[in-house]
Amino acid sequence: MAIDIGNITTSQTFQNWFNKTNDLVDALADNVVTASPSGDTTSGSATITGTLTAANVVGSTRITTDTIQAVTSNASVNFVSPLQVTGASQTTSTFLFAAGPQTRYSTGTLSWDIGLEDANPGAFIIDTGTGDPKFKLTTAGTLTVPNINITEDAEVTGTLTVGTLSIGSGGGGLSTDDISEGSTNLYHTPARVLSSISAGDGINISSGGEISFDGDGELNTYKGNKFIGTGGYVDANNYGYMEGRAGGGQGYLRIARYVGGTDTRLVDFAANMNVYSAIYTFGDTYNYVSNGGN
Repeated sequence: MAIDIGNITTSQTFQNWFNKTNDLVDALADNVVTASPSGDTTSGSATITGTLTAANVVGSTRITTDTIQAVTSNASVNFVSPLQVTGASQTTSTFLFAAGPQTRYSTGTLSWDIGLEDANPGAFIIDTGTGDPKFKLTTAGTLTVPNINITEDAEVTGTLTVGTLSIGSGGGGLSTDDISEGSTNLYHTPARVLSSISAGDGINISSGGEISFDGDGELNTYKGNKFIGTGGYVDANNYGYMEGRAGGGQGYLRIARYVGGTDTRLVDFAANMNVYSAIYTFGDTYNYVSNGGN
């Protein structure tokens, strides 16, 4: 701040000269900031309307300014101590960049960028710069992440759509009691099994699901291509059967029996009826000519 001590004129007395000199010394002492190489402390306030250039500026309590800018063009302003921003409103800091501002967190080898992906549509992202963003939230509220691992509780009130869902170890902790049954793929229950089958001729099904044959009906079964009639079945190692076969490019029908692990053919119905065992007749007698003509 300028101090007016008046001009010294030739008409003034010598005492006036001394007074002006003392006024000048006082003004320099009170209003001029000086420092020796060892460092000095100056009290009071100073306003500089020009540019103050210094290697280091120390403000022990507060440095007040509207703009902080790097001395070197396009360089960064480096804070070497933790930074705390205390605002007068809820929005304590704002980052502006027309194409979408981001802040970077880096170890020197690994970096995470956080901020807006672009200006429009302006999704909020967390990105490593490798592949797709690891976190992407659109302005409509749609969240996209490559993978998600939930270690505690999660509640979805809307619709959850996933490609593959893995819950616990092999789905541990989740049972059919937790999932509503659909309309097509229904859950298995004993009652549903019993209601889906019915008894037949000679076959009975108890209320407990036991199936039995009362011997009054006809029971026919298949084993491979063998058709086993009820009357010809003694047990699994003794039964008569009929089966379709093929030979010489022609299909034919065989009647045989299975006893003790051996199949014995009895009659083949092909172009002719071929009999492979003795014929016993009751009542009328028929002549039989063997393959040997006897």
